[in-house]
Amino acid sequence: MANHCRCTSHQLKVDVEVQFAGRSCTVPAIWDTGSDVSCISCGVARRLGLYPTGRQTLLTPSGSSSRYVYCVDVELPDRTKVENLRVCDSAIGRQGLGMLIGMDVISKGVLTMHHDEDGVWFRLQKYM
Repeated sequence: MANHCRCTSHQLKVDVEVQFAGRSCTVPAIWDTGSDVSCISCGVARRLGLYPTGRQTLLTPSGSSSRYVYCVDVELPDRTKVENLRVCDSAIGRQGLGMLIGMDVISKGVLTMHHDEDGVWFRLQKYM
């Protein structure tokens, strides 16, 4: 069974729902195959009232930093739900993003990209 995510521009951008303990918020996110872990903005962590479960050192092009780790559920645009996902907080909110979807999520299926004049399409096929 194939699930489709339609992006609104030539960016790898979609809206996802981040959930924790009965609370949720829909945020803009990007697919990032260069990131091993998924991240949420510090603002999303505050809005959902998340409590850190630990810390993790993240390596980015601008250096390394120790970030808080949280556990959330994420619903993708195709209604695929990723439960108990460990995410780190990040300054991605400055870029107008609420979440960065890393390889920890992408590797759970097969992400294919097809480009046409209308934008970029994604297909996340779950492994059976």
